[in-house]
Amino acid sequence: MEWATPWEVEQPVELSTYQKSVLIGTLLGDGHLERDGRHVRLKIDHAWTQAAYVWCKFRVFQDWTLREPQRRLVYDKRNGGLSIHCRFVTRTLPELEEYYQLFYVNKRKVVPQGIQRLLHSSLALAVWYMDDGARRTDCQALRVHTNAYTLEEQYLLCETLVNNFGVSARVHRVRANEYVLYIPACQAKTFCDLIRPYVLPELYHKLL
Repeated sequence: MEWATPWEVEQPVELSTYQKSVLIGTLLGDGHLERDGRHVRLKIDHAWTQAAYVWCKFRVFQDWTLREPQRRLVYDKRNGGLSIHCRFVTRTLPELEEYYQLFYVNKRKVVPQGIQRLLHSSLALAVWYMDDGARRTDCQALRVHTNAYTLEEQYLLCETLVNNFGVSARVHRVRANEYVLYIPACQAKTFCDLIRPYVLPELYHKLL
C-alpha cells in the first residue's frame, strides 16, 4: 500500500523524533500501552474502515512488530454486536516504559502534567485529531472526543493547544462528568491548516 505523503518513515534503532510524534498523538488518541511481562507494548486498534490508517502507523513502528495488522472481530459493548477491526501490537519494549509512566496512573490513561513539553509538533497534533477528532455537521467547528479524560486534563489540553499552536479550544460538557474539546469555527481553519499536510486522504472528511 504505497502513499506519497510526508509520512516517510525512517528505520531507526531507537525512537526517532518522527516516531515520538506519532506515538504522542496516538497515546492521546486511541492507542494503548499494555504491560506484558517485564515491559510494555503498543496496541493500535481501529475500525476496519480505517485500515489504511492502521497500516500507516504500522509502517512507522514495523521494526518493532512481529506481525502485520490483522483483521479482528471485536465485541461492541454499546450495542452488544460484533464489529470488524484492524489491529497490530508491537513487541514488549523497554523504550516504551517511559511513556507508560507518563501516560498511565493506576492503569488508567491520563493526560501527562508535562503534556506541553510532549505535544509540540503538528504531526503529533494531526495523529491525535485523526484518532479522535471530527468535523461538526451543523457548523464549521471541530470536536475532539476526549471523553475519557478528567475535566482538569481537558483544561490542560486547552492550555497546551493555545500555548503551543495558537489555537483556542473550549471544554464542552456532553453528559454528567463527561467532556469533549470544542474548537470553534473561528479557530477551526487555523487548526486544520496546521495538520493538513499529515492527514490521510481517507480522513480528509474530518477537515474543513
